[in-house]
Amino acid sequence: MSKATRSTWRCFECRSAPKDSDLLTCPDANPSQNEAFLKSIFDKMGEQIASTIRRELNPFKEEMKEKLSLMQSSLDSCLEQYSSLSSELSGIRHDLESIKNENLQARVKLLEEKIAELPVAGRFDAELILSEVEERRRRSSNVLFFKVPESGSNVPSESTAHDLGCVKGFLDTLSPGLSGHAQRGFRLGKRSPDNVRPLKVVFDSSSTATQVMSSVRSAIAPMYTISADRTVRQRDFLQHVRSELKTRSEKGEPNLTIKFISGIPRIVTSYPAGPEKSSKNAWDPLPAPST
Repeated sequence: MSKATRSTWRCFECRSAPKDSDLLTCPDANPSQNEAFLKSIFDKMGEQIASTIRRELNPFKEEMKEKLSLMQSSLDSCLEQYSSLSSELSGIRHDLESIKNENLQARVKLLEEKIAELPVAGRFDAELILSEVEERRRRSSNVLFFKVPESGSNVPSESTAHDLGCVKGFLDTLSPGLSGHAQRGFRLGKRSPDNVRPLKVVFDSSSTATQVMSSVRSAIAPMYTISADRTVRQRDFLQHVRSELKTRSEKGEPNLTIKFISGIPRIVTSYPAGPEKSSKNAWDPLPAPST
């Protein structure tokens, strides 16, 4: 038997059995067999396709699960923040209602009372201004001296002469001729063994008083400290400026001091001077109330 014959040879039973192609094309084949065969082929193809799809989609499935998990976490966080904001808004609403119903009404009432207490604008305000101007003009010729030793005499004329003698001697050491402009002097307040009362000295003019204060200010380690004779309003304003200076210095602003510009105290920035200017520290202390 030749090689070609051996490759195509089949036994009788095999030759008698129908081929797969015959089942599809042979008109005498059994239809149920064809359907079963086709169904088995389609089932195998479906399983292969489904397996391939699952294999291809598996990475996307894991990625989708991760993203959904992140979205769920973000949603939970948003819900928590919403709950917190809702609680805070409720508190703010309650506070606003409280202010509206109680605190605001009380403040408005207090404002109305203060407005009602304000003086009527017009002649009354003008009188106050004119009175303050006149009081300042009258005091402009006075200078207050501090730490001037008091006389032990109970005779007013002797104690007055003693006080003026101390002041005139001090002025002569500063500038000859100033002492002759001092007209009279008197102590402020009641006598006390534990306290030296300020001495108010009246000069012949406001320009002389200004010259005296300038001479004391420029002196090195003066014997006495001095101050202008201020009105109550001037003293209150100076005290306010000093309180503001203290507050600003405590907050860290450096090199602040009070400087009198045209007779009005202002807070300015300065830098430490040499020892020859140390006498400025004794300049213009807050005076005791004068009469």
